Amino acid sequence: MRLISKFLMATAVVITGMSVASAQDAKPAMEISGNVAAPLQLTATDLQGMVRSSVSIPNRSGDGIRRYEGVALWRLLDSVGVSTEKLNAKDIAKRYLTVRGADGFEVVFSLAELGRAYAEDEVILADRMDGQPLPASRGSFQIIVPGDLRPTRNCYQVIALTVHETNKGQ
Repeated sequence: MRLISKFLMATAVVITGMSVASAQDAKPAMEISGNVAAPLQLTATDLQGMVRSSVSIPNRSGDGIRRYEGVALWRLLDSVGVSTEKLNAKDIAKRYLTVRGADGFEVVFSLAELGRAYAEDEVILADRMDGQPLPASRGSFQIIVPGDLRPTRNCYQVIALTVHETNKGQ
């Protein structure tokens, strides 16, 4: 009887653990909102199902190159109805994107920096580094800006992308 009781307890622990893991994966990991047609919440699984991009940038210590994989920000903006290719130059100039990390750190991009017609390098929301998931210290998502000379806008632990518009009505 005692053996059966221990077996049932162990089975319950395993099943509970599996339910928690599934719930964590389904939980929104980041949000795209603001001046968009359709706000969106994305999980890590959602991001992996999107069209992927990769960029390589020098390691901060200067002793090599890191390869990051993820989704280009322009693709994420397209998915919420903000197409940098469909907006005219005036509308592009009036809009910007803030990226917020879990620690409250925020960085800013003009939409022109993110559009394929305006920028040479793709800024990506990365979820992999050198073929592996990002280290826990960087969170599920990190912004990678390959054209910046210093990595000051490579925001870690990204939880929100927010589209803003300035000079409304002009």
